[in-house]
Amino acid sequence: MFWSSEPKSAAASCCSRSKRSRCARLLISSIAIPLGITIVPSTALAELLPLWEAGIGLTVLDFPDYPGADERTTYALPLPYFVYRGEKFKVGRDGIRGLFFESDRVELDFSVNASIPVKSTENQARQGMPDLDPTFQIGPTLNFTLHRHEMSKLQLRLPVRGVIATDFAHAQGAGVVFEPQIVLDINKLAFASGWRFGVSVGPLFADQRYHAYYYRVAPQFATPQRPGAAGSA
Repeated sequence: MFWSSEPKSAAASCCSRSKRSRCARLLISSIAIPLGITIVPSTALAELLPLWEAGIGLTVLDFPDYPGADERTTYALPLPYFVYRGEKFKVGRDGIRGLFFESDRVELDFSVNASIPVKSTENQARQGMPDLDPTFQIGPTLNFTLHRHEMSKLQLRLPVRGVIATDFAHAQGAGVVFEPQIVLDINKLAFASGWRFGVSVGPLFADQRYHAYYYRVAPQFATPQRPGAAGSA
């Protein structure tokens, strides 16, 4: 299912009645893996795209239970699809972005991220421990464009985000993360016309509270295989 707003220029619109069939968007399943590789279709030039689009599809997501975990969880979920192309606020394949400053090579905006909840009964390393609530992250990011071409872009992104863990009844601060990334976006693949490819890779740095939330073992939960106080330093 797919809906969109009218483009800014009705004369150039690919969503006019005579060309409405060209506006169909193909939403396919995506798979999230640690390197962050995604492939999505692109079917129209940017200047012909509407201000917003919405739809629904299916996504398959595969995550480690928490950073560094050797057990993983796979979800098959309905995926709401929403794109907004405002001048300062954007929602799309790069997530939610609020653009505060932009030049030819540098831009300052904000980024968000999230993690899944973990039931300790379903994770061998955390048997008998409290469940992990989902976390939500938000903070500024400084992006540097290292290379720009008509068909590709290479960026260095430097996001710093505060972390909140919540069960939606209570919330607690869970530290701060710094996640520098090298991001490559290719707007057109030579072997698959009309498709886009993106890959990002980088380390994750975090403060003591973040590590304690995931890795600290309180004394009452310690076992010979799981020493107490891990992650507290």
